[in-house]
Amino acid sequence: MSYSTVYKVFARPFRALFRIHIHGEENLPADGGYLVCANHTSIFDVVIVSVAVRRQVMYMAKAELFRIPVIGKMLASLGAYPVNRGMGDVTSIKKSIGFLDKGELVGIFPQGTRRPGVDPRTTPLKHGVGMIAYRAKAGVIPMYIKTKNHHVRIFKRTDLYIGRPMEYAELGFTEGGMKEYNAAAGKVFDRICSLGNEKEN
Repeated sequence: MSYSTVYKVFARPFRALFRIHIHGEENLPADGGYLVCANHTSIFDVVIVSVAVRRQVMYMAKAELFRIPVIGKMLASLGAYPVNRGMGDVTSIKKSIGFLDKGELVGIFPQGTRRPGVDPRTTPLKHGVGMIAYRAKAGVIPMYIKTKNHHVRIFKRTDLYIGRPMEYAELGFTEGGMKEYNAAAGKVFDRICSLGNEKEN
């Protein structure tokens, strides 16, 4: 199945299933390579973000999933690509940069792992978003997934707030390096969390 077919078939049912209310769709750029970054509380976050963005979002997925025959093929057909978590997976990082260079959207969660039931402002961050943004010279589209008590549940309201893109020049890079990667990741996540203060429409 092509991505457009999957989107047409599943987007509306998933929006209804999770009662997804989308705010700020006008902030989504029509073209250009951007990192799509959101807080991470649930395995459903990828779906929530994807149904809100009509353009395809490429995601890293843990390598183990690609070893499952049917699931692996489906993930690959939808643009997902494997990453060996907990390791310096150079191949997946290069692939992410390649997608951004081609004007694609690449999804990444700055927290690095799911943090259900916890205020995201209190959680640690990974530097990956800063490193990839620097190497690809890419901007970031910040999003905040807002739910009651920071849990995503079926049939319970989910609000997705989409902020205006943070262009590359806003991320504060000069020479790169771990210090700048961490600072950029922090700046991005501060913007993400600030969207959580938005009032519901």
